[in-house]
Amino acid sequence: MPVEARLQELLDQLNALDLPPLFGGDPQTAREQYRQAALANPEPDKIPPVTSVQESEVAGPAGPIRIRVYDDHPGADLPIVVFFHGGGWVVGDLDTHDKHARRLVRDVGARVISVDYRRAPEHPFPAAYDDCWAVTEYVLAHPGEFHATSISVAGDSAGGNLAAAVAITARDHGYDLAAQLLIYPATDMLTAYPSREENARGYRLEAQDMDDATASYAQGADLRDPRISPIFAKRHDHLAPAIIGVAGYDPLRDDGAAYAAKLQQAGTKVTLHNYPTLIHGFYGFYPISADSDSAVTELNADLRAVLETR
Repeated sequence: MPVEARLQELLDQLNALDLPPLFGGDPQTAREQYRQAALANPEPDKIPPVTSVQESEVAGPAGPIRIRVYDDHPGADLPIVVFFHGGGWVVGDLDTHDKHARRLVRDVGARVISVDYRRAPEHPFPAAYDDCWAVTEYVLAHPGEFHATSISVAGDSAGGNLAAAVAITARDHGYDLAAQLLIYPATDMLTAYPSREENARGYRLEAQDMDDATASYAQGADLRDPRISPIFAKRHDHLAPAIIGVAGYDPLRDDGAAYAAKLQQAGTKVTLHNYPTLIHGFYGFYPISADSDSAVTELNADLRAVLETR
C-alpha cells in the first residue's frame, strides 16, 4: 500500500527542501527547526482541550526534572500515564509533544505526566534514561500524591525507547507497572533490520538520522546495554502488557516488531499494530492525517482497555 496521500504531500514538501540531516549538526538549530515544524499545526481545533495543565518538578539525579501534568478531572482517582517525548534524544520537548499528551488524556481517560528529560549531546546516556526512571519511580512510590489507580509508561520513537527501558527497570525493582505504550520505538541500536534499508531515505526519519541520533546519545557507550537497547535485556518476562505501534514506511518498523516478538516469546502480553500507509511520527500527525488519526485512536483504545481490566 502507498503512503497515505496527505502524508505523501507532506513528504514531498519536506524532500523538496533538501534539509540537512536532523541530528548531524548544531543541536540548538535542530531543536528550533523541529519545534517550528511541530508547532505549525494547520488544524488546531483537532487538538483536544484539557481542563488543567500544570507545571511541576520531581527531584532527579542531576537536579529538578520539569514535568507537565495534564488532567481533565483534577483530584479524581485516575490511571496515570508517564509520557516520554520523542526526538532522537536530541530534539523534542514538552511543547512539541503537547498534542500527544492531550490526546492520551482524552482517549485513555488518564492523567498524563509529560517528562522534560535531559537531552544529548550535552547530556549523553544515561542522562535521559536516568531522568525518565527518576520521575517514574517517584510516581510509583507516591501514587497517592497523584491520585493514581494505576501507573503506566508511554513514549514515541526515542521516548518509546525510554519507556521500554523504564518498564524493564520497574519490573526489576518490584514495581507493578500497568502497561507500556511504545509508539514506533527504537529498541535495538545494533541490528540492521530490512526496514532500515527499505525506508532509508525519503520518509522523514532517515537511516542517517538514526545513526546520528544514536551517536549523539550513546557517545561510545555499549549499545547492548538494555537501557539503550531494551531488546538485549537478560529477561523480557513479567513485564507490563505492551501495546506497540509501527509504521510501514519507517526505518524503525522492524525494530518495533522484533521487540514485540521478543516480549511475546517471553510470555509478556503484547499487542502489535503495523500501519502500512503511515510514516515515522504519525502519532503527532493526527490533526492532518485521517490514517494517523485512526491509528492513534486504536492504540489509545488498546491502552485504555488494558487499564480497564486491572
